[in-house]
Amino acid sequence: MSTLSQLIEHQWEVSCEVAGGEPRATRISLAQYALALISEVIELAQEVNWKPWKRDVPVDKTTTLDELADVWAFALLYTKLIMQLTDATAEEVEAAYYKKTTVTQARARGEVVNYGRKEVIENAKTQNNVDTGI
Repeated sequence: MSTLSQLIEHQWEVSCEVAGGEPRATRISLAQYALALISEVIELAQEVNWKPWKRDVPVDKTTTLDELADVWAFALLYTKLIMQLTDATAEEVEAAYYKKTTVTQARARGEVVNYGRKEVIENAKTQNNVDTGI
């Protein structure tokens, strides 16, 4: 079992205990957990003094790591729900992550990478000088 699998399964056990049962991947629960994740990311950003117009104060390591753990918890739970929804494995999630970061790196180097429907359509328009209507 990969480390990602272990983290996901551990968070799943915690979430099941906290929720009093297994969370389900419904439209509403996905929205709620996405908002919870966003909220935790904002709390983390506040801990690291992201506002350039504010006085620079030392970052508290303990509090910052606590907020980071909250971000991980909701990200891992959300990952598990998406895995349920799509019947994906942790290995597939990990592979998708590495594939996407490879594309991101190629883009940063200025390499042309056809990844995703929008880019393929835009490249087709440019290469063929046609309006696809999309």
